Amino acid sequence: MPKLSLYRRSLLSVFAVLLLISFWTNSIWAAGGLDRMAEQIEASFPVVKGHVLAVEGEGVEVLIDLKKGQAVNPGDVLKVLRLGLQIVHPVTGEVVGRKETDIGTIEVVEVRTNYSVARVRDTLQPIQNGDTVQSRFRKMVFLVAPVMQEEGLRLDTQALGLSLERTLNQRPRMEVPAFGLQAWMLEHGLQLADLMAPQNLALLDQEIDIDFLLLSKVETVKGQTVLRYRVVAVEDGAVLQESRVVFDEHLALAAPKQDDRVQTDLGGGKRGQDLVHFVAKQEFDFALVDFDVGDLDGDGEPEFVFIDRHQVMIYRYARGRYDKVGVIRVKPEFNRFLAVDVADINGNGRAEIFVTNQSGKELSSFILERAPDAPRFQKIATGLKRYFRVIRSYKGEAKLLTQHQDLEKPFKPGIFTMHYSKGEYVEKTRLKIDTFLDQTVTLYGLALEDTNFDKSIEIIVLDNDYKLRVYSADGKMLVKSDEYYGHDPRQIDVGLKDQPYVDFTDPYIPKAVRYRGRLTMVENRDQRFLLVPKNHRLGGSWLSNLVVINNSSLEFLAVTKEGLEQVYETQKQKGYLAAYQAMDVGTSRKQVHVAMVSDKGGLFKDEKMTTFFVYDWR
Repeated sequence: MPKLSLYRRSLLSVFAVLLLISFWTNSIWAAGGLDRMAEQIEASFPVVKGHVLAVEGEGVEVLIDLKKGQAVNPGDVLKVLRLGLQIVHPVTGEVVGRKETDIGTIEVVEVRTNYSVARVRDTLQPIQNGDTVQSRFRKMVFLVAPVMQEEGLRLDTQALGLSLERTLNQRPRMEVPAFGLQAWMLEHGLQLADLMAPQNLALLDQEIDIDFLLLSKVETVKGQTVLRYRVVAVEDGAVLQESRVVFDEHLALAAPKQDDRVQTDLGGGKRGQDLVHFVAKQEFDFALVDFDVGDLDGDGEPEFVFIDRHQVMIYRYARGRYDKVGVIRVKPEFNRFLAVDVADINGNGRAEIFVTNQSGKELSSFILERAPDAPRFQKIATGLKRYFRVIRSYKGEAKLLTQHQDLEKPFKPGIFTMHYSKGEYVEKTRLKIDTFLDQTVTLYGLALEDTNFDKSIEIIVLDNDYKLRVYSADGKMLVKSDEYYGHDPRQIDVGLKDQPYVDFTDPYIPKAVRYRGRLTMVENRDQRFLLVPKNHRLGGSWLSNLVVINNSSLEFLAVTKEGLEQVYETQKQKGYLAAYQAMDVGTSRKQVHVAMVSDKGGLFKDEKMTTFFVYDWR
């Protein structure tokens, strides 16, 4: 009897353990439903690479060295490339790749034991033996359509759509670009049911280079929450995959886990309500690109330097108005100004004007300065293939940063400080900030300052998702905001080449980079602040990639030993925040000048105007 009881107890224990394992496994399986969806999609588009063995049938049939047992099936469409000369880095001598010429596409019709037969679909030139064939989608680019749900469910489908985007973006071969699909549908008067019409898919394909649409609907099956999804080819509307996964809706809607030591919430109280007061505004009949402030003639009074696409305009601000005192123009058909910075870097008592200028597809920046007693500004340096940005410390000390354009894309890795020595502006120190950031770092949307009162310099950046991040000097993340900042609709396309037919979703094809506004460190009455632009997107904060800007404001974040805390936000104004500056007025107060660019005739109009708002900051 005792033995039997022991046996039964053991059996019950084993059963309990198995039940617990079953429950635990099922929970993980349910929680990982969105990841399983991404795995299923990725498995349907395996990466394959081979070569052309022979071209037959007067160039319409191709034999390739992909065979049974490899990830190739009838119906697969492959790209055909011709590899050329090696590309050698002109400075390091390193071989960075080989030139590739796009030949066209082929479709596999039969897979045999030692080779496959393919049919030519389209070509730009005849296919040759030895040409490379590879998967058409090395990088798969998706747009996630608004999530549907069956009647009776009450899920936050907007948040679920964001989770779907986040899940896809976490896969190295998948990407969800910065495009507001819902806003585009609103603009064209389309419902979700209209999206699959061939003419609407063609219209969408003209608007943005993508491969697939992800359509999804939440349902319940035997008490479980199920996500049914379809992968649709934008090219022809074909449904390439359809399946469903069980998932835990609560975990799916949860925000990504953060390190407990990383501050994410920057929300503050109401103690800053009387911090800033509006004093004046003025409208201008042009679209401002950027502006900065400095003493250009050494008289102790500041001048404002405005730029639009091809003019440098000098203003003075007095009695609540900006008055123009000079203008410098360049030929608009060849030049496009991207940024302007003003600071006395050469130390002669007169601030220089650093204009980041794009001429054609290249940078051709220049530096202006006004000589003593001279009526006009002179170019003291021209044809510079570099970006400029002046950042300032809490005390107002200016530091000039520079970054080069890359060979065929806007920014080359590496940001340098620039100094004036022996009559020349020279690079000095490379900032060690791109060694630990997991993304493209530009000198725009960047600040360097002691934010945690330990006498070390922290790195403050706006990341690719328009979240504010703060890193210690050794790369430890201290802050990653939940809120979105910046999200400027403008783009920088320096270096991008006009190309014949190519797959623009290919990760090796360079893309434009979104402009990020200034991050300004200011000290006022012994309190440290970080000023950050905040452009509010159409549709709310859940749409991280939406670039249609409803209105904008400027946020004041107090820098404390505990972290960053929002203490004031200016009133939201129409349009996007193009630029702003904080400046001293006497010894007792500061002024903040904020420039908003908006449409003259309403949404989706080309004509722009600029409104300056001026605030007293006591």
